[in-house]
Amino acid sequence: MLDDGRTRFAQPSSIVEVSDGKLQLVRGGVISEQFLKRFASYMIVIVCTGNTCRSPMAELLLKKRLADQLGCKIEELEDRGVLVQSAGIAAMAGGRAAEEAVEVLKQRGLDLGTHESQPLGDRIVRYADLILTMTRGHREAILAQWPEARDRVFLVAGDRGDISDPIGGPPELYRRCAEQIDAHLAEWVKRIKL
Repeated sequence: MLDDGRTRFAQPSSIVEVSDGKLQLVRGGVISEQFLKRFASYMIVIVCTGNTCRSPMAELLLKKRLADQLGCKIEELEDRGVLVQSAGIAAMAGGRAAEEAVEVLKQRGLDLGTHESQPLGDRIVRYADLILTMTRGHREAILAQWPEARDRVFLVAGDRGDISDPIGGPPELYRRCAEQIDAHLAEWVKRIKL
């Protein structure tokens, strides 16, 4: 048991049991069970430029693959201790996914229609266990700002190079981009230990 004194907001302390690498809230207090689960989850972040095409498609494709691997629905991943999100190094908060990306994933039975873009920031980088980038340039930009993340930032395509941005291209280009991303994510799912 660790006692750090009176809590900041004078609320009861939270008591957590850690056993076999898993956390269980014994008594709720200043730290809620929801926050605790989120904090203890394995967090994967996929990064591109604007967070409207490649990384949102990759986020949803990876969620589908991980849900299939864990034998659950995409909506149940958080309850299984897995968080997957996407961000952009030059993204504006609240932007929608490109229509072509939404349509390509809709054809795969996946709904990207509610996606809202978000910029990559300190908090995301600090808590991410794994950061996958679409290009070497994205990786270099992340490491220039957060050099301490070096051991957690990798290219989606590994040593096979960059994944080109389909923005402004025809729907067929988005389809090929999604297929390319999904093929690389299939390899990542085999490597990720959950």
